[in-house]
Amino acid sequence: MESLSPSAAKGVDCATMSTPAPVFSADPTSYSPELKHWRMRVFASTWLCYAGFYFCRKPFSIVKSTLKGELHFDATTLGNIGAVYLISYALGQFIAGWMGDKIGPRVNLLIGMAVSIAVGIGFGFANSYAMFMAFMAINGLAQATGWSGTVGTMANWFHRRERGQVMGIWATNFTVGSLVAGPFAAWVLGNYGFRASFFAGSVVLSAVWVFFLFNQRNRPEDLGLPAVTDPLVEGAVAPVGPVEPVEPVGRVQFSRAAWTNILLIALFYFFAKFIRYALWSWAPFFLTENFNQTSEQAGYLSTAFDIAGVPGVFITGWLSDKVFKSRRALVSMLSMVGLTLALLLQGASPFAAFLAWSDWLWQRSGQTSGLTPEQLVDHLFDYLTGPGKGPEAQPGQDLQAVRATVLGVLLADYLASGARARPRALRPVLPAQGPPAARSGAGLVPRQQQHALGANPPMIRP
Repeated sequence: MESLSPSAAKGVDCATMSTPAPVFSADPTSYSPELKHWRMRVFASTWLCYAGFYFCRKPFSIVKSTLKGELHFDATTLGNIGAVYLISYALGQFIAGWMGDKIGPRVNLLIGMAVSIAVGIGFGFANSYAMFMAFMAINGLAQATGWSGTVGTMANWFHRRERGQVMGIWATNFTVGSLVAGPFAAWVLGNYGFRASFFAGSVVLSAVWVFFLFNQRNRPEDLGLPAVTDPLVEGAVAPVGPVEPVEPVGRVQFSRAAWTNILLIALFYFFAKFIRYALWSWAPFFLTENFNQTSEQAGYLSTAFDIAGVPGVFITGWLSDKVFKSRRALVSMLSMVGLTLALLLQGASPFAAFLAWSDWLWQRSGQTSGLTPEQLVDHLFDYLTGPGKGPEAQPGQDLQAVRATVLGVLLADYLASGARARPRALRPVLPAQGPPAARSGAGLVPRQQQHALGANPPMIRP
């Protein structure tokens, strides 16, 4: 199944490839040109492998609204299909880890990509809830081979002290993969329909499969090259000559500290995924259903989340190496603290956050895109509740009653934001003396009161 590389053809026979690596190698500057060359090939093939998986993972999120219209799948049905993927993906992690130990990352990844390609083609012909559920379960198992297999391969080719920067660059695969696969699926959807989005994703992953076949090897020793090992600690003596590999005996035993770290990381990742998949999986559907975007437009707009992830992995990789001296957990903790604060500052609703932000801008600069806070609110309410912009009534419902309900919800958010302006759109329903005191600070109240009286007071900083 595995083809020989040009280097292998020069004199590395099967017997040589099965012998232990001839020397230890710790300093990247001392690596041979051939080893450096293969490190680049492995980096590229594993990066493309994981990025390529997204071309058979992302189309379902992009075409959700189209499936609702053409196959009459409601949001609950679409959510169930997505849940099946996540469940099988989680279970597949255990299976993929076990298979990787048995058959190696190379074969495991080739099988996973091949199955995902076939499933993508199957999605293109599926026309029922049962078929989508079945294909999605299989796809979850296949996609689960990606991360453990590619990361395991990279660990064999790059030593610990360089992994922060190297993996910081390499880990852009999942952000770039999603960033490119999303708009690609959206473009195909807009021009050729939802079935073509699945077919096109399989075509892209097929090309990646071929590249991976010729450019990935599990470890340098498979090519007769020296092993890449972690740099020795100060005072240690490097072994000379061939080193026999150490075979594990019995079951690996983890210390209490190791188990604590594993469980903490697992718990963190479990909750972080709620946020990521809520945005990643539902943003296109949400934009289509609530903001009058076409499925193609929503697919493009939803990539904003992925764009922000690209510099994120570079920055965290650099920080973990240069600032925190390979203490990756501290970087992760600070990132999560920032994310938590951002979510808390968001408030109860995007609308309330929008109002608080516009008020702060008005305090700081005296203008917000040329509009006063009152004008901002008026324009937003006119847009959300105007003809053709508000929610659509379901059969048996009164459209005016539905819009009145929406207006009530937005009014509650407005009051919760602490804004003191009295916009035209809300005057009929605002309390006579204005809303209660702002939660976000007392500086907002006098600023807007004076603005309402036509005064021009000094700038008030929150």
